[in-house]
Parts: sequence; structure tokens; C-alpha cells
Amino acid sequence: MILTPAAEELLAADRAFAARSREVGPAEAFRQFVSADATLLTGNPLNVVGRDAIHRYMQSLPAGTTLTWEPKAADVAASGELGWTWGHYRYAWSDPESVEGESRGTYLNVWQRNKQAEWKVLLDLGSPGG
Repeated sequence: MILTPAAEELLAADRAFAARSREVGPAEAFRQFVSADATLLTGNPLNVVGRDAIHRYMQSLPAGTTLTWEPKAADVAASGELGWTWGHYRYAWSDPESVEGESRGTYLNVWQRNKQAEWKVLLDLGSPGG
């Protein structure tokens, strides 16, 4: 897939988001990279809506939780205002009772360019097993 310059820019934004999650953890990375009105589709009946709610949700995950991902592709609408990225993720956790686990899958993020021309995640969706 040959990427346009706009798609390359968006893919770089997703790579920066992924790097930030590795550096400071998922809660802080999501707080920095999602839009104020973002939606996190959790796979549960109740999705998480809004940057602050997503941040709180991520903070409530067990200590030792890691969320890493590798962006694979991106594209941007002709308007330059919306785009998407997808890739593969790994979510791992452990809790005080020494329960550990991991989930791997595929994710899709829909991004929107804000008034400051920064890309922010508008919708985050993960699909286990992909």
C-alpha cells in the first residue's frame, strides 16, 4: 500500500501514541492522544465516552497493565480531517493476587484533526484474536 503524505503523517501519529503508551502507560497515553469526545469501544455493554472517562477507565485497570501496539496501515479522507489506522495490539495485566493474563488482537482507530491541526483519536476499537 502506497501512503499519501497525509496518511504517512497519521501513521506517524499512531506510532507516537504507541510509543507514549510504552513510556508512560496506557492511561496517560490515552489522555494525551484522544479527543475530548472520544469513544472507547470496550466490548462490554457500556462503552467509555470522553477523554476524562477514558483516562479514569484506563487508570482503573490492574497495576502492571501494559498496552502495546504496532500500527500497520493508515489512510486519510480527501478532506484531510478524518483518517484511520489499524494494527496489532498486545494487552497484558497482572493484579495483586498474582493473576496474569494477556490478550492479543487487531485494533482500528478513527482519528480527527483538531483546530490545532493535531491528530486525535475519535474512536478506538479492539478485536481480540485478530
